[in-house]
Amino acid sequence: MFKRWHAKAIFLTLATILLALHWVCLRADPAPRVALLFGHDPSSDLYTDEGLDSTGAIAAARYGHWYLPGQFNLAVDAPLWSALLHPLFQAEGVNIALARSLQIGFFAASVLLFYLFIEQWRPTRRAHSDQIAAWTALILSANFLAFSFSRMAILESAWTFFVLASLLLATLACRRTSLLLAYAAGLCLACAVMTKLTALFALLPLSAVFLLYRTRTRWLPLGISAFAGAGTLLMPFAYVIATRFPADHRYYRQVNIVARAVHSPLAWLHNLAYILASIRYFELPLSAAFVIGLFFFRNRLRHRRDEPLAVIFGLWLIGDLLVSSMVAYFPPRYLLNPLFPFAALSVLFAEHALRSSLAAGRLLYGLLAAATLVGIVEMAAQLAHPQYTLQATADSIAAQIADRPSAVLMGDFAYTMALYAKIQPRDDGFGVLPRSTRIAKEDPALFLTLGPASADREADFAAAGRRLSLIRTYDALDNYVAGKQLYLYQVERAN
Repeated sequence: MFKRWHAKAIFLTLATILLALHWVCLRADPAPRVALLFGHDPSSDLYTDEGLDSTGAIAAARYGHWYLPGQFNLAVDAPLWSALLHPLFQAEGVNIALARSLQIGFFAASVLLFYLFIEQWRPTRRAHSDQIAAWTALILSANFLAFSFSRMAILESAWTFFVLASLLLATLACRRTSLLLAYAAGLCLACAVMTKLTALFALLPLSAVFLLYRTRTRWLPLGISAFAGAGTLLMPFAYVIATRFPADHRYYRQVNIVARAVHSPLAWLHNLAYILASIRYFELPLSAAFVIGLFFFRNRLRHRRDEPLAVIFGLWLIGDLLVSSMVAYFPPRYLLNPLFPFAALSVLFAEHALRSSLAAGRLLYGLLAAATLVGIVEMAAQLAHPQYTLQATADSIAAQIADRPSAVLMGDFAYTMALYAKIQPRDDGFGVLPRSTRIAKEDPALFLTLGPASADREADFAAAGRRLSLIRTYDALDNYVAGKQLYLYQVERAN
């Protein structure tokens, strides 16, 4: 017993230290490579999404109001992150380190909630079962993908936190037969959906919690209470966006759902295969531990009542997989949420294998240890040699317009630049109004783009009576997207 508690304390201490390291070098560039092997990020999200996800809070601080007519107002359909960030920006000013600190706080709290959730459900009469939660917390804290994306001001850590809060509150509601806690679980699920619509999949693991909890408690009243809690927030929210912001909601649905939707079974299968192949970003030892462990665990799947954690986490992964496979877009940052059940199941499989075959158990635990060590090495390498190319780019752009404080920077990642320096941003890639109309309306002074300005962008500037004149280029994030530099243009009137 003492040795098991000793190991558990070591795991939790290491996890705490690794989580604390997430707050080091907050202004440094995110990592374009998020896994040791085959881990290159193919998307351009590292340039764009920190700014796009925070547009409401940035706009409120820069322009005095979160809603900008004709622009892409993400805070209409996903308001919670900007609402949480807004008071911090109002108090301390727009600041990339502040936004990232809040996200890291959500991630660290998510690891804690996940630990507590597993402790509520773990099989108490099994040897080594008291280490499952601690092992999982350590793997999550050491994982380099989690390190990379939890340190970015994007939505993933926040909505994962609310999903986990919902599951933990639902568990406590079952244990205490509390309708109030069940209602709070529904409220947390609604908060997750108001952070990111993808969180709707959490209805599957949440329902499993109510159905699988082994007490005499009737699950139906608790489920109804949770449903009422979710409806308390989601129904007024849906009414407001449908009646007050119909154009913004239609545009959000068009660009995020309709335009990316998978329209044929073959395309869906291709998309599903791509997502399943993306587990390589979790690091190959962790992926191998999951796949091998699933083989040893397969016979336990017939005893679902005896393995509630496996059922809950399996439904979590299946729900997330089904929702994600419906759209043909899956950047590596989307893996931050499914990493939680994936890591927990890997540890559960190893614990089961150790009881049935000592050699198999040692193999799986060896792979988990290797995954942890690989993540720690990658984390140390990233922190030992931080780069600040995005910060340097933003400072250079701000210097270009230092004598014109109201000058507007337009571009795909203008809002990201505004997180680093005092810049007035406008997005050109997304917007309810046509780009040429927005150019004429906003009259930007500068235009920033990844690679040279495309022909359609130059045509839109020409239609607005403007032309682009190249000022300079920047090397940022190792030009990881096909070697493309950032191009900064002066926007001039055509006549």
